[in-house]
Amino acid sequence: MQFQRQISRRYTEITTEIDEKRPIIAWIDPQKIVNDEVWHVVVVNGYDADQRKIFFVDPLLREEYWQKEAESSHFMEERLGPKGMLIKLIIGGSGQQTLINLGEK
Repeated sequence: MQFQRQISRRYTEITTEIDEKRPIIAWIDPQKIVNDEVWHVVVVNGYDADQRKIFFVDPLLREEYWQKEAESSHFMEERLGPKGMLIKLIIGGSGQQTLINLGEK
């Protein structure tokens, strides 16, 4: 597994990753939300093209509240914050070990 540290905040790039079954890690800059909170991560795992919404999982909440949604521009500007990052997962490729094939050697 590899990571592409920063992808654009373009809605189309996010939807392309989701369509390819690749969730996006979002490092949230909490400064716009709560001044004394530390950074945390949510996972973008879906979208609604008609309403331009982004669906994400926030593991800091109780399990029944993990799945959240936000209008895409609100997510980028308010939730992600000015220093927040979107990180692409790159799974597969030559020479990479996965949990599936790690024990096969």
